[in-house]
Parts: sequence; C-alpha cells; structure tokens
Amino acid sequence: MIYVVNTITQKVVEQGNDMITAAGIDTESFGLICVLDEDGRAHAIWQYSKELQNGEIFIDLLDDLGGDYEVELDYATKDFGIELSATQKSIFNEIEPKLGILRRIWYVTDQLEKIADTI
Repeated sequence: MIYVVNTITQKVVEQGNDMITAAGIDTESFGLICVLDEDGRAHAIWQYSKELQNGEIFIDLLDDLGGDYEVELDYATKDFGIELSATQKSIFNEIEPKLGILRRIWYVTDQLEKIADTI
C-alpha cells in the first residue's frame, strides 16, 4: 500500500506544480514539495514565500508536522497567512482535496497500527 499511496502523492505534487508553473508562478514562491517520513511514507507539503519586515524573503511550509508528521487533515487558503492570488486559490482548491484524502489514508493507517498494538 505504501508504494501506491507514495506514487499517487508524488503524481499529485507533480500535477500541482505543473499547474503552478503553467500559470507563470515560481514553485518556490508557491508550490508543493514531497517528503518521506521515517517509515518511507510520502507527504505533500505546500510551500510559499513571504516577505519579512526587514524585506528578506522567507520560504515557509504549510504544515503541522512537529517532527511527527502529525498533519492537519484539511487546509484552507486562510492557513497560509498571506493573501493568495485568484490563480493560487484556484490551484489550491483543485489540488488540496486530493491531498486531504492522502492525509486521511496515512491517518487511518496510523490508527489501525495503534489498534493492532493493543490486541
């Protein structure tokens, strides 16, 4: 199962980044990255840039990993903490539901493992 979910996660990340690039947006300023956790499971994470008060550009990640890959199951455009363009919102709203499903798969997998440990 890990292989299938990882493959789909990578394809969704590629699809999102292709849409972002096609819209003329640099994927470092708004895009997706794919990271593997210690169990080899792929997680898609939104990345975006924001300007700090001193004028420097900071690349931030829309996640709540806390080192444990404990993610929010659903994100909204307001979670970015910056104003997204209409194009960015449109891409986010198309891709994010797919990522939410993938997050739920890992969440359910974790819950099943916890149950298995108690029986």
